[in-house]
Amino acid sequence: MSAPASGASTPAPASAVVPAGTVQWTVLCHLSGLIAFNLVFGNLLGPLVIWLTQRTEFPEVDRHGKEVLNFHLSWLAYYFISVPLCLIFIGIPVVLALYVSGIILSCVGAYKASEGELFRYPLTIRFLK
Repeated sequence: MSAPASGASTPAPASAVVPAGTVQWTVLCHLSGLIAFNLVFGNLLGPLVIWLTQRTEFPEVDRHGKEVLNFHLSWLAYYFISVPLCLIFIGIPVVLALYVSGIILSCVGAYKASEGELFRYPLTIRFLK
């Protein structure tokens, strides 16, 4: 049997069997932060509940939950820094950028989770390791 030609992809090895429900919980963990996104600390409630209740049963939910919580805690810190800057109008575009990017990045994280990948959110402080 000959080796594959240069540039040809070889099939990936069979991955471990993923427990039923893992993908759904990881996707929900990313999207649950959007449910109460407009409330202060509301973006933390959904991911926190999912992470606390499902992390022992599904190891992937533990990894995704920590990443999502770190992201929302970081964004919350950035909001608290930006709001006083709104008094001198510098914070207004920053708050708007944080709001829009928070929604977009949560959706990207959910999409990556649906493909079985861990999405590392940019500009995230790793509070939980």
